[in-house]
Amino acid sequence: MKATILGVLLSLTPACLQATTIGEIKLGGEAEVTITTIDWAQSYIPGPAYNGTGTAGVTGRSGIFSAIPFLSPLTIIDRDAVLHPAGVPLFVPGWLSGPSLGTLVFDLTYILPGFYTSADCFAAPADQQTCTPAAPPPFTSPYNLSNFNDGNGLSSNGAFSVRGNVRDTATNLNIGVFDGVFGAEFKDQSYQEVLATVLGGGSVLPSYSATLTVSDEIPEPSTTAYCLLATLFGFCLLRRRHSST
Repeated sequence: MKATILGVLLSLTPACLQATTIGEIKLGGEAEVTITTIDWAQSYIPGPAYNGTGTAGVTGRSGIFSAIPFLSPLTIIDRDAVLHPAGVPLFVPGWLSGPSLGTLVFDLTYILPGFYTSADCFAAPADQQTCTPAAPPPFTSPYNLSNFNDGNGLSSNGAFSVRGNVRDTATNLNIGVFDGVFGAEFKDQSYQEVLATVLGGGSVLPSYSATLTVSDEIPEPSTTAYCLLATLFGFCLLRRRHSST
């Protein structure tokens, strides 16, 4: 009986700690990508490969972001691999912001390293190949590249993931955390062709899409109360059982 009650208490722990999704934003636009930079633009305008900030358009929203106007522009900070390396803790305040977000801003805290190997990065192009290109030390590449057959030949896509906090600038308190994935497709280009361009000092200009999912780390009051009551009840049962033996 004691073991059974203890098992129930342990089974409650994940439910008590589980985060709740409170909102989602989808972004779209174009970008100029070089070996070390990403220059964001809602619609690409030729210019410097890196100028500090760019624009992303809101293409979808839900939860706490439901009232944001469709296609409203948000300001996003361009990526510089030296200032924003992958695989190490960061703090880029106001990484994503804009009037339509009100007092909320997205602070970038981590760019995930790519999860493929570099073994096939320079192999002869083929369907279903994957690649995370090596980066010059001490840097780590965040990019996950893959080839696919689109029916007319080889095309490729690339993706990378980010994490951070959503902060209310009115109180300077975090209201949750976000996980984001950015993806782009390179029509009629293998990733080997894309790599040859950027490694040769050039740039590529893909359209991209992104999804940022925001979760509340803090359990709701009702959930917290339930967990406390359940724990107290279980503790009392354990003590009562212990006292009667």
